[in-house]
Amino acid sequence: MHCILGLNQVTLLGRVGADPQLKGTDKHPVVTFSLATNSNIKMEGDWIRQKTDWHRISVFKPFLRDSVHANIKKGSRVLISGKILYGGIVDANGQTHQTTTIVAG
Repeated sequence: MHCILGLNQVTLLGRVGADPQLKGTDKHPVVTFSLATNSNIKMEGDWIRQKTDWHRISVFKPFLRDSVHANIKKGSRVLISGKILYGGIVDANGQTHQTTTIVAG
């Protein structure tokens, strides 16, 4: 019998908001892009789009990173599987802002 201590897994299906960008350094490159997913609700028998959620996607694995950068474009419909990473950034005014990133792979 196996005991799972924790699981951090997410799967998203949506459309790419902008062409993926190569960032990071030569030693630690990363490809990032935004992904839009839609939530729908049923009202009075009709499906109505209620809300679009935007997700920040980061790709670190070399083969996957290179493939995403070369082949995925704005508007592409993609299925992403990965994990959620929470963090924070400090702006120029010293204010901390929480961040949420999906690390694909």
